[in-house]
Parts: sequence; structure tokens; C-alpha cells
Amino acid sequence: RTWGRALLSRRPLREPRTHMPERILDARIEHEGRALRVLGAHPMRPGRAALTKRRNTVLERLGTLAGEEPGVVVLGDLNVTEGSPFFRDLLAAGALSDTRAGRGRMGAWRVSLARYGIDLPWMRLPLDHVLAGRSLATADRRLGPDIGSDHLPVVADLGWCD
Repeated sequence: RTWGRALLSRRPLREPRTHMPERILDARIEHEGRALRVLGAHPMRPGRAALTKRRNTVLERLGTLAGEEPGVVVLGDLNVTEGSPFFRDLLAAGALSDTRAGRGRMGAWRVSLARYGIDLPWMRLPLDHVLAGRSLATADRRLGPDIGSDHLPVVADLGWCD
């Protein structure tokens, strides 16, 4: 059970599973002839102490799973910004790099105003992430077009660096 979460790929997913109770999606795909592990999550938004704790538990587990191997991508609406110590802990635990690094804020969440047809780019929050393991390099990262969600798609072009 994934509670509405899905991991979709043009390439076959190998060894798909869900880590419980965090609801982290985990699968492998072949990328440039090598096995790439993909971890996807959408933890609870922070708010009351219990919700924030649940979110932080998912981020901690993501870091542990990502740190198991260098050929990994972590992606999803992680409900955390780059300024959070929990985000920095995730990067450190998983030996991950932020594909946004050096490319500006690139906020994809339109702060609940999209439903009213209002999009103020300076108000967007970067809650949606693509994080790359140490065997991967980011060639490009950009926001995709409006697809009718309050989040814009995040597109990252990655390649092997070792």
C-alpha cells in the first residue's frame, strides 16, 4: 500500500518495494547500462509536533537507505526546504548532492495559490527535490511546465561520474 504514491518509469522497475511504515518507494532501473536505485517519498507536511516528527522520521530513513550505495536518486515532495537542518542531515547521511546546487532556488510548490490561477515565482517554495548519490553528476535541472498541479514538475538530467 502506497497511499496514492507511485513510482513511474519508462524503463522497467526491478525489485520494487515499499518500506513501511515510512511509505518510501524503492526500485531499481537500468541507467546507461548500470543499476540505479530510485527512492521516492512524500512525507507528511510539518505542522503539529506529531506531523513534524513523522516527516523527520521519513527523512532520516531516506538518508539511511540512500547511504547504502552510491548509485542512488532520492526524489519527491519531501516537505522540507534546503535551509532546514533535517534536509542537511538527509544529504549528509545519504552522501547526496542537491541537483539544484548552483542553479538558484527553483521553487516548485506554488503556495496554494495555483488553484486561484495565481503564480508568483518569488513565493514558490523548493519542497520538491531530486537528490543524487555520489556516483551521479547533474548535467541539468529545471522546472517543467504547468500540468495543473500546485507543484511544477522537477526535471533533472543525471549521468554516472565514476
